[in-house]
Amino acid sequence: MNDPCLIKRSIDITPCTEVQEDDCHRTFYLYLPYVVCKTLQANANVGVHDDGDGRGNGSALDSGLSSDPVGDVGTLPLVFAVHCFGCSAMVMDPFFPYANTHNVVIVTPEGIQSSFNALHCCGYALNSNIDDVAFFSSIQTTLGEEYSFVDPSVSYAVGWSNGGFMVMTAAKLFRAVSPISGFISELNVAAVRGDGANDLAETESTWEAYGKGIFLHHSMNDHFVQPTGCCHDPQSAQCCCNIFADECVGVMQVMRNWASQLNRCEEGNGAVDDGGGGVQTETSYLDEGQGISCITATGSKCVSNTTICMHEHGGHFNSPSFGRAFPMKKQVMDFFARDACEINNGEWDDSGVKCKCRQGLGYGGRYCLDPAKESGKNSLESSLPNNLSTLEVEATETHEKSFPIGKVCVVLGAVAFYIVRRKRQRTDKSKSGQHNDGALNDYEVEMEERREFVVATRQQFT
Repeated sequence: MNDPCLIKRSIDITPCTEVQEDDCHRTFYLYLPYVVCKTLQANANVGVHDDGDGRGNGSALDSGLSSDPVGDVGTLPLVFAVHCFGCSAMVMDPFFPYANTHNVVIVTPEGIQSSFNALHCCGYALNSNIDDVAFFSSIQTTLGEEYSFVDPSVSYAVGWSNGGFMVMTAAKLFRAVSPISGFISELNVAAVRGDGANDLAETESTWEAYGKGIFLHHSMNDHFVQPTGCCHDPQSAQCCCNIFADECVGVMQVMRNWASQLNRCEEGNGAVDDGGGGVQTETSYLDEGQGISCITATGSKCVSNTTICMHEHGGHFNSPSFGRAFPMKKQVMDFFARDACEINNGEWDDSGVKCKCRQGLGYGGRYCLDPAKESGKNSLESSLPNNLSTLEVEATETHEKSFPIGKVCVVLGAVAFYIVRRKRQRTDKSKSGQHNDGALNDYEVEMEERREFVVATRQQFT
């Protein structure tokens, strides 16, 4: 992958508690959104940067990026994307495009021998009792110290399979998690809340401060990790990879337990019960064509979003590949972005893919997480139309000082023509009844076409 904003990094876990010292030397990939990935060394360090030892150098300076490339974007969400058992970190690269559309920083940790230690799963990391929670925490601390736009307290995690188990195991590090095809059956409220939370009295503020969003995804025909749970009972359907939970609990019950015990979505809050008892829910997303149905726990006392999406025929989302099989990547990023936006009562705009700060509250930045500037302009896109992508913004900024006025008009005219043409194409397709695999695929195709357009524009005027 030839992308200057993708950096291979290494980190040493200290103090080292692993039996094998080499297991304390860890690797991860960092993907920075274009809005902060600007200060690159000329004609050097293009693509995945590595210092030759196979682990990356772990230095923001050597990778060609300043530690604070852009100072006015404010704090951006940090999103971990955690891979499956037997996979590499780069299997999660389908999430990389959303770093730019949603302005988030993405981390893809590399498991030791392609595995993470996630209570019941999997492989070398589980058998060697590797402290992967400490690994994730070290990444948060390191990036928080290096970059002013990273705040470890505004972190999220999505994980697939072994990664799904892992993000639930490390949930105390994150504001919200999205496990895909992997879930922890038992809910240890104390462990999920994190250090120090359990010494506090059970007050309203305690519940609000230590609620934990969750966006579960599982398929009804997943034979690797059964939706009914991974059980010791030989009479029950078995999971792959020697995964056995202490309790045989299905994924739907896991959602209800999380909602009631952790997020305070109690019974009797006025919503319609889904038939499972206890927690009240409502349908929050339905796509009959793809066989996806999502329900969300409801009620005025809910302190965090608890949602599960059941997919009728997604299998383990591994065929032909995770990127093509899992259809709700954008929705996962929307889930995280909305949570970050609402920390200071911002309003998340799904269609514009941006956070709008409420006037009078004194917050600014891309996610309303920072003090507002006097001018009220806290982002590079504040005066630009919502339908221009970050890439188009960057292309305009790169050339605004050197373009003659005639070339500026040509570029703006080309952008306008491109947007109108794309809208007309989508309208014609809608009228003719044509469609492809889904709105998300159309979205990804459009983003790729925009990227190609901007690259071509740059080449024309450089």
